[in-house]
Amino acid sequence: MEEFKAQNADLTWEEVDNDSSTILVAVDVWLSGYSTTAVASFNPKGELLYGGYELDAQTEDHQYYYSFKQWKKGLTKKYGQPDSDDAVWYVDSWKGFPNEWGYALSKGDVEFQAIWVLEDNTRILLIASGGNYKAETSLVYYSEEAVELLESKESGF
Repeated sequence: MEEFKAQNADLTWEEVDNDSSTILVAVDVWLSGYSTTAVASFNPKGELLYGGYELDAQTEDHQYYYSFKQWKKGLTKKYGQPDSDDAVWYVDSWKGFPNEWGYALSKGDVEFQAIWVLEDNTRILLIASGGNYKAETSLVYYSEEAVELLESKESGF
């Protein structure tokens, strides 16, 4: 497995949203061999609220689950076992068929998530979910303080 790290794929970045409470920027990067969009949200003082990666569109549903497993392995190597590691089955007909879990993700029949809580109170959320035959895998770094601030401003985190 390739080392778990981000590499710049495109030196340009764009300001995606700039309302009175947050500034959102996005840049295309490679993360452990996958094309992703890195996103970061800052408050008006320029302090980071949260950041993360979203896996770009894949041609095969199984790639979303496979990337989840790869990223989880890299994060576990770096931060230790996750504090929570769950598969939430909404329709369990695929549960016994791991080769079909990517398809189950795209249908919205299952959601995989792992959460790490670091010593500095940073949370890392790795999630693979989907619905309507569209899957996604995301990795988000955030703090509880950032969540409270964002929720207090009703910014939709």
